[in-house]
Amino acid sequence: MNEWLMMRSWMLVLVLGMTVIGFANGQNVPECSWPLSPCIYFMNSTKPPQTCCNPIKEMNATQESCFCQIASTPGIFEGLGITASQAIQLLQLCGVNFKITTCKGPLLLHS
Repeated sequence: MNEWLMMRSWMLVLVLGMTVIGFANGQNVPECSWPLSPCIYFMNSTKPPQTCCNPIKEMNATQESCFCQIASTPGIFEGLGITASQAIQLLQLCGVNFKITTCKGPLLLHS
C-alpha cells in the first residue's frame, strides 16, 4: 500500500472516530446507518467492494427510509468528510438508484 493511501486511510479512521465521539456527545446518528460503516473507506473509489455495497442494497430493499434519515441528520456528511453528492454517488456505484425526492421532511443536503 503506498504511503499516501495509508495516510488517507488513517485520516478516515480518525475522522470516523471523531464523528462517533461528536455524535455520542449529543447528536444522534440514525441507528440504521451503522451497517454502512465499511463504506467510509471507499467513498472515493470507482468500485466499492461488496462489503460496502451489500449493506446498501439490503437497506434499499428493507429500510429505504434510512437513507432519508441519514440525509436529515445535521453534520453527518461534514463529520465524515464527504458531501451529500458523494454519498449519493456511492449508492449509484453500488447499483442503487435512490431518489432523494422520495424523502419527506427537511433534508440537509449540501454538495
